[in-house]
Amino acid sequence: MNVDGESRSYINTTDGGRVLLGYTASTQRETYYQDLTANNKKIIYELPKSGDHLDQSGICNSAAPGTVMRGLGFKMTDAQVHDFGRSQIMIAREIQEYGVTLANKKNPDGIKPSGITIEKISEKALSHFGFEIPQKGSVYNDVKKPTIPKREDFDSDFALEQEMRGYNNKLEARAKSSLDKVKPWIIDQIKHGNAVVAGGDFTGYGHVVTIVGYDSKGYIVHDSWGDANVKKYKGTGTSGQYVHYPFDKFSLGYGYILRKKK
Repeated sequence: MNVDGESRSYINTTDGGRVLLGYTASTQRETYYQDLTANNKKIIYELPKSGDHLDQSGICNSAAPGTVMRGLGFKMTDAQVHDFGRSQIMIAREIQEYGVTLANKKNPDGIKPSGITIEKISEKALSHFGFEIPQKGSVYNDVKKPTIPKREDFDSDFALEQEMRGYNNKLEARAKSSLDKVKPWIIDQIKHGNAVVAGGDFTGYGHVVTIVGYDSKGYIVHDSWGDANVKKYKGTGTSGQYVHYPFDKFSLGYGYILRKKK
């Protein structure tokens, strides 16, 4: 398959799906920047005012695009390997460098990568390494993930129940949009040879993965945290490479592809 003038390899599944080859998963677990520590814990970026430092748990949105970049031929220089070790650490620090410029009264250290839009991640970080989200290269779920209501925010159980009803309705609408809008877009991208970085409701806080294929029942995914099919990802015993996520198990909030900058 020819994509942007380059050959891409793939295999077709027996049930009509497709898996793109050449993409290798890399775990975000046990990652840190050099000898940087805070409170006796190894971290990736120090955020001293809040103390909410960037660590291994907060770099999925650098690990996932890093997987795509490497699959598209990106190689770190010797100096980058010496300084950062892994591409995901380098990308995470680049995103956070932009994030600290967004400091305000509420966020004295700025915004962490999880709170930065994919458009800004592309512009302020990925572009520095020669990649970008192309025009029409992203898709969004029509429904944002709702915040679960808390009892202390309501005067009565009845008011909480009413809010919970609305919350559950939004979850159902989000799941429907994930299947009706996001899924077809992702499958079309895979058919055309593009791996997809996708953010979704894999955890309570959200998570970002790399989708490299699909079959008749679900997505084939490189997940830098492990296997979301296992409760809380604990004891997965897997690198998260080529895990299978049923289409309807996790709602996806967005997806995007990358290309080399012209």
